[in-house]
Amino acid sequence: MNKALEWSIKNEIGFSEDDLSANRDGQLRDSQQQKLVAKRQGSLVLAVLGLIIAAGVFVRVVFDNGFKSSDKLSIVLLTCLALVVALLYLWLKWSQYVSDLDRGIAFASEGPLELITYHNRGNNIYRLRVNRASFGLDKHLFDLLTAAAKKHEYCAVYYTPRSKILLSFEVLDNRKHYKK
Repeated sequence: MNKALEWSIKNEIGFSEDDLSANRDGQLRDSQQQKLVAKRQGSLVLAVLGLIIAAGVFVRVVFDNGFKSSDKLSIVLLTCLALVVALLYLWLKWSQYVSDLDRGIAFASEGPLELITYHNRGNNIYRLRVNRASFGLDKHLFDLLTAAAKKHEYCAVYYTPRSKILLSFEVLDNRKHYKK
């Protein structure tokens, strides 16, 4: 892979040579841990906003006399159900980030670079798969990796074990690692 393409991929994922070196050793650097802390705090903010919105709907419906009592009950129950589902999802994400922060380790997977595009109701979903590890990508990073994949590159990815966040990426020499 040429150096310009390699630099673009590093820049898009957001890792340095020091990050890559720590990930090779199975560790997270402080900068990577700070990214996990920010994601964890984002989950908390979404949970609080969800509670505030649900409380607002609940108060509006209960104290508004324009609704019949049966309508009030169904709206309140649906609001509570939606809130519970959202909070369970946010709790799952929170626990994944906390677990990754507590462990402070990076997992690795190496193999041929495989890029996948799914079409879902007019939207494109881009994924990177290396061996059994799979990650969601944005369009720009997908395009950069497509240039690397044209050469059937063999690569290594480093990621957090629970939340599956892509930490770093490197192209490896095909002849040393991959035998057809």
